[in-house]
Amino acid sequence: MAGLVGWVFIGRLVTLDDDEPEGWSNPVDDGEVWRSSLRSLAVKGLVFGVIVVAGLAFPALRSLGAS
Repeated sequence: MAGLVGWVFIGRLVTLDDDEPEGWSNPVDDGEVWRSSLRSLAVKGLVFGVIVVAGLAFPALRSLGAS
């Protein structure tokens, strides 16, 4: 689970520059697109962090995943 969420987070981080003002996905310099992207990245980072911390704090959770 942490690997999947980490992959989503890293993928969003890598493509974040596309949503910058005047970037590939935001050619009209719309600030809302950029703020929405940053919020999305923050939520994904928070979920990733919670899953990693939960896995470290409760080692029994790791046994529930694929082996």
